[in-house]
Amino acid sequence: MMAKKTNIQSPFFGTTINKHSAMKYIKIITFISFISCFISCDKEDPLYNERVDLGVNLLLTTTEISKFDTSHDIGLKILSNPDVSVSKIEVESNNDKVDATLASDKASFNSSLLGSLEGKKSVSFTIDATLSNGKPYKKTFSVSITNVLGLSKELDAITYTSSIADTLAFKTTTNSATVDAVILDWKKNKAGTYATTNPTGSALKVMGDDIVFVNVDNTTYNYNLNIKDTLYYRFIATSGTLKDTLEVALPVNSQAFKGYTSTSVYSDINKNKLNLSTGKHYTDTDTDGKGEIVFKATSGFEKEGTTAIDFVKVGDLSSEEAHVNTNEKFYKEKDLLAIKRVYDAGTKSTSVDSPVKDDLYVYMITRDAKTTYGLIKIGDIEMTTLNSVTSTIINIEFGEGEIK
Repeated sequence: MMAKKTNIQSPFFGTTINKHSAMKYIKIITFISFISCFISCDKEDPLYNERVDLGVNLLLTTTEISKFDTSHDIGLKILSNPDVSVSKIEVESNNDKVDATLASDKASFNSSLLGSLEGKKSVSFTIDATLSNGKPYKKTFSVSITNVLGLSKELDAITYTSSIADTLAFKTTTNSATVDAVILDWKKNKAGTYATTNPTGSALKVMGDDIVFVNVDNTTYNYNLNIKDTLYYRFIATSGTLKDTLEVALPVNSQAFKGYTSTSVYSDINKNKLNLSTGKHYTDTDTDGKGEIVFKATSGFEKEGTTAIDFVKVGDLSSEEAHVNTNEKFYKEKDLLAIKRVYDAGTKSTSVDSPVKDDLYVYMITRDAKTTYGLIKIGDIEMTTLNSVTSTIINIEFGEGEIK
């Protein structure tokens, strides 16, 4: 009696085929998939076509390890024609050799073969595989070496006395190695000497931790930091005798406004009022309170209406901090904290009378219950007379901001 044929529905062609044909069909599809993987996975390799002929290819699945991962399994994927098998994979690095562990379509070996990872960006090793078809397979791979320490939240600078908290956060990353501890050193300015610090109040968490800077002044964390100093942090992670280091530089900046606006104060009654917040001009007849200052005859300006503003002329700055102790530095720095100090110590006036070019005036203004400090620099003062009527234009640069 003849054996009964077993028929199988083809998923691709919608036809019925017998079991024997199906096995051939599966082999063909598997081989096509194998070739396809070569094309998609390894096409850039100059030996790509040769490896199609070999019937086997190996792909690196562990592409990077940290410098602490000196005993980690490096994985490989075995792609092969159904008729070809891999019986042995020899791995060579630094003139040392080991046999990789084979498991189905995977292989692995321990990274200890690669030697010390310190100071290296990558390490290479060569694979020599024994194939069932007797053909030679040899290929060199590279594994990237990464640092253990990194920043999960970067911080460009520390803002002096700001009530808005800034956070510097670090993290540690390994493949399988254990990080034993992370310690932190600090120093003031580049020429300083590193010393251990504990800004969080407890040992740093080895997986990562946050360091918060808020209301920073010269007492914060006992660092004695002042504006224009730079705080250096050095994170040190350890794993046994291994060490990784990350240094971060944090300049200490004052609170400052962003920049200056150039405009003019006009005697012309069609535009003699100025809003310092918007930079817009208004007519003398404007009664909506949009103008904050107004031209004052014969040359000057004063507060308009009920505007809560007054001015202090900047005088001798030699006793100020070094970065703002001249008019040129004071103007350049746009330092709101220094502006406030000069304002607080000076004689307030609701008007600026007979200013001359390059005079500096600080001011304080309150809008919608918010207090803002600003700086005005007097530019050219232009006066023209026509038909016995003198018109004046006071060119100014000004900027302002809130102290947070």
